[in-house]
Parts: sequence; C-alpha cells; structure tokens
Amino acid sequence: MKKTIIKSILIGVVACVFLQSNAFSKEIDKKAENDKSTFSIEFMDDNENGFIISSSPKKQDDTKNLNDEKAKRNELRKLEKEKLLAEKKRVEEKKKRLAEKKKAKEERLAKKKAEEKEKLLAEKKWAEEKKKRLAEKKKAKEERLAKKKAEEKEKQFAERKRDKEKEKQLAEKKAEEKEKQVAEEKKAEEKAKLLTEKKTEDTEDKERLKAEKKEKLAVRKKIIANELANKRKPLKNKSTIQGYIAYQRANSGVSTKCFPTSLRSVLAKVEKRYGVKPIVNSGFRSASYNRRVGGARRSYHIKCMAADIRVPGVGKYVLARYLKAMSGVGGVGTYGCKNIVHVDVGPKRNWHWRCRKRGHKA
Repeated sequence: MKKTIIKSILIGVVACVFLQSNAFSKEIDKKAENDKSTFSIEFMDDNENGFIISSSPKKQDDTKNLNDEKAKRNELRKLEKEKLLAEKKRVEEKKKRLAEKKKAKEERLAKKKAEEKEKLLAEKKWAEEKKKRLAEKKKAKEERLAKKKAEEKEKQFAERKRDKEKEKQLAEKKAEEKEKQVAEEKKAEEKAKLLTEKKTEDTEDKERLKAEKKEKLAVRKKIIANELANKRKPLKNKSTIQGYIAYQRANSGVSTKCFPTSLRSVLAKVEKRYGVKPIVNSGFRSASYNRRVGGARRSYHIKCMAADIRVPGVGKYVLARYLKAMSGVGGVGTYGCKNIVHVDVGPKRNWHWRCRKRGHKA
C-alpha cells in the first residue's frame, strides 16, 4: 500500500515538471513566431548557442534578446533537468530511506516476532516446566501419602503383632504359672508322699528294729540253750578249719569261688557273731551282667571283692551297724527296697539308698 502511494506521488511530481517545461517551451515558440517579420534566425551547428543572428542592425538587439531568452530557457531547462534529477535522486533517496525504514521496520517486526516467538517458547517451556514441577510435586505428594499410608499400615501391623505377642506372652505366662502351680502341687504331693514314705520307713525301721531285737534275743536264747544242752563253750571260729565255708549261696548262679581271704574272714565273723551262715545273694559279676543289673561302673563285684548278703533272723540295719564297726571292712551299704546289705573289702565308705523304682548300684 505504501509503495503504491509513493509511486503515484513520484509520477505526479514528474508529470507536473514535464507539463511546466512544455508550457514554457510553447510560450517561447509562440513569441518567436510573432517576431519572424522583424528578424530571421539561422541556426548553425558550429555556433555555441546553436543559432546566428542576422546581420540586420535593427534586428540584432532582438536576436540578442532571443538568444538571451533561449540561453535563459536552456538554463531553465538545465536547472529543471537538474531539479528533476535532484528530485529523482531525492525520491530515490526517499525511496531508499523508505526501503531502509521498511527493512528496519520489517527487521524490528521480525525481531519482535522472533522475540514474541522466543517469549512464547519461553512461556511454553516455563508452562511445561511448571506442569512438570506440578507433576513432580503431585508425584512427591502421592509418594509421601503412599509412604505415610505404608508406615501407618506397618505401624498397625506392628501393633497387631505386638498385641499378638503380648497375648502370646500372657498365654505363655499363664501356662507357665499353671505349670508352675501344677509343678508346685506335684512337688507338694511328692513331698507329702516322701514324708509319708519316710514316716512309713521310720515306722517300718522301728518295727524291724523291734523284730530284730526279738529275733536276736531268740537266737541268743537258742544259742545259750544249745550250749547248755550240749555242755560246751561258745562257738569257736570255724574258718580256721581247712575247707570250711562260713556262708551259703542263695542259688547256684551266684559266683563266690574267687572271694579273697579278707572277704571270707568277714563272712566268717558274721557267722560267728550270729551263729547262722550268711546267705550271699550276689557275688562276682561280669562287666556286662553288672551293666544289665544297673551296678556301678567301678563296682567291687566286678573285682570279686564284694558280696550282697543277708542273715536269717537278723535285720539289715543291725547287720550293717555290726559290719561298719568291724575292722577289715571297706564299704557297707543298705537299700530301702531290699533286705540285703552290701559289704566289700575296698576303701572305707557307707551309704543308704531309699526305695526307688530304678535298680540299685553297688
């Protein structure tokens, strides 16, 4: 639009200048035609002004005037031409300025457009970044919520587990208390039972002691009666007689052949004391048989230096007291469930085992 306006303005200016120059030329030509009757002009190629004035003196001034006018007109034309050129140059410069201005404007517009584009891109980038930040913020919030939820869930689970453990501990504690109570009751029952057994054993021991005393008195009376009847002195030590055995075996399975002289002497003393041969329930034992009957690992039965004996009519505690007081006797032991006394010729020691279900060790 602006190009068209500038073009039309330039065309108008050029047209106006051209019309003025034409009008001026026509006016001069008309004047010259009117003055033809008074003077003549001969144009020459070699003349500076392009014409020669006639030699007529009158007309010389007119010719001179015409030449001046012609020179003037030429000068005007030249000036107009220069003016046109200057105008054209000015228009071109204006056009150039306008083009430069337009170019600068276009550059500014392009720059502005580029800046706007950059601004839009920056805004878009900022919006994307904002969106991204919001998404990250949302994601972080969701993660925090999920983490919080998981922590709460774990906390609840831990609380439930703790409650269960607590319940379990309480149940175990109750069970332990119950077991403890049952154990205490059992212990009390066992204690009561042991006390009862002890009382029973004490009663039995007292009764046995009484019976033993009675038996002892009866044996002494019998011995005294026999001595009086036969009119002889008290019994002598028969162990001095060669081949005499001062004890008897309970059965044929009892091995006594390996008994040492010291053990035989102890058994002979027992016979001499009570006037009755002691009965040997257990003598020598092999290691396997000793294990089978529950004997001690280092039992003197294995070495054939011990015997489990009993004396008819004599209580085991009475016999044990007598053996303990005897010289040359090592170990003496009694057992609550059996009416036998252990005697050996090892080191000096004594024991008494209460009546139990397990086998005794000797």
